Amino acid sequence: MQSLLCHVSLFFFVEAMILKLSSQINSRRLLSSLASSIKVLGIESTCDDTCASVVTSDRQVLSDVRHSQMKVHLDFGGILALVARNKHVQNINNVTRQSLEQAGLSIDDIDAVAVASRPGLDLSLHVGVSYAQKLCLKYKKPLISIHHMEAHALTALLTNPNVKYPFLTLLISGGHTILALVTAVDKFYVLADAPCNPLGETLDKIARKLKIRNLGSPYDQVCGGRALELIARHGNPNAFISPDWIHSTKKAITCSNFKIMIEGIVYKCQKKHPDLPADSPLPEVADIAASFQRAAVEHLGHKVQTACKFLESTKILEFSDIEHTIEENPKRFSVFELDYNDPRPLNLPLLVSGGVACNEYIVKKLGEYCDKMEKLYDGTKIEVIVPSPRNLCTDNGVMISWNGVLRMIENKKNSLLHGEEQIMSVKPIYDATLGVDISELVNIQDIPLKPVRIS
Repeated sequence: MQSLLCHVSLFFFVEAMILKLSSQINSRRLLSSLASSIKVLGIESTCDDTCASVVTSDRQVLSDVRHSQMKVHLDFGGILALVARNKHVQNINNVTRQSLEQAGLSIDDIDAVAVASRPGLDLSLHVGVSYAQKLCLKYKKPLISIHHMEAHALTALLTNPNVKYPFLTLLISGGHTILALVTAVDKFYVLADAPCNPLGETLDKIARKLKIRNLGSPYDQVCGGRALELIARHGNPNAFISPDWIHSTKKAITCSNFKIMIEGIVYKCQKKHPDLPADSPLPEVADIAASFQRAAVEHLGHKVQTACKFLESTKILEFSDIEHTIEENPKRFSVFELDYNDPRPLNLPLLVSGGVACNEYIVKKLGEYCDKMEKLYDGTKIEVIVPSPRNLCTDNGVMISWNGVLRMIENKKNSLLHGEEQIMSVKPIYDATLGVDISELVNIQDIPLKPVRIS
């Protein structure tokens, strides 16, 4: 009996060693394969689009398959989490299969599976994460857990290979408005954030307040933010909202005050048209929409300008480990330690992504804002870069695949999860922070700025 127990123990010990060795061999094979082209399957289901894509380490997008739920949710006036979850369940297998077919590959040809696990709608996240986990376990593939906003920020590196770290990123979407400094694939320093009322959400809400959808086609066929952009093309951007008011809003990026102001403008305009039917848009709707877009650009530009002056004055980019430097010597970044007369001029790209980056007016005018900054501040150069084509700014599988590729290229070993225990350890997180938040260091400064105006 004792001999049998010894044999059984030896069997399990040998089996454990084989599994451990196999995992190490697979990791070495994956890392050594970086010399040639690797292929990552990306799965995205954070909100209402079910997406899958295959991207290679030599920047080839082999497939990009999406199933949009927009028309379903337009009828409800917004995204319903339970409906979104059910649609993901219905479509995720077909979308993934089509992605592999479009790429001309089988799952055996894939080196890793990347999945967006945070942040997003809780029910939607569960569908993508669970599907990716089962796929990896069945076909013995490593899993890479991806932060949705990190993927948005890094998308422009796929389409603009000349961009190098460090760079600035502005993430503007329905769920986020974040300005951050990026020094590596997993090193983000948040300079400004909108914990509530992000720009994309505000665009949708103002569009509903202005009843743009009631104008009929094409405004009732697209989301609120897109409808506002379309009607704004027919309006005067200087009709409402004073630039002086915009620049008086100096703290966190938030559009809550914009919504309050728009409500006041709508109320005043409604008093001018007492006989207007309750469901009819105001005659001034185009001017209000255009004015809000211009105000949003100047507000974002003001935050970019503030962040740039902070980075220049602190000379923060001279430190190899910014986070460690801040923790060890926080007084260095206090208002008393900054010398605004001896800045270190920045020459950084500003990578803009997220659904709102599809708004041509906002991106164009933000570029003009940065160009005017360059003329005001000698040596400061901020180049606005947007992923192309613009549909890469919206939720997609390409950005998830590419983020996975970058994590493998930069040898982030902890990103590659092998075996059932590691793979099943990935949990969907609906509310996840991005990097290290140093926005309070920026907010406490009384940074002198030169006024920038756009038309």
